[in-house]
Amino acid sequence: MDLDGLVLLERIDLIARMSAGDEMKNRDREVALAWIAELAIEAKSIYLDGAGESSLHSLR
Repeated sequence: MDLDGLVLLERIDLIARMSAGDEMKNRDREVALAWIAELAIEAKSIYLDGAGESSLHSLR
């Protein structure tokens, strides 16, 4: 995995951890989940080829 992929996964992880906090308001949590969904779509478009085979095998 390249540096961009690692940065993308770190962003997803950070947003997920922040949204799990008790001090987050429901609206903030909804925004965080929307960001995670957008980043996941971006990761899929970058790391999945047309045949549906994942190049993220190193994460398993």
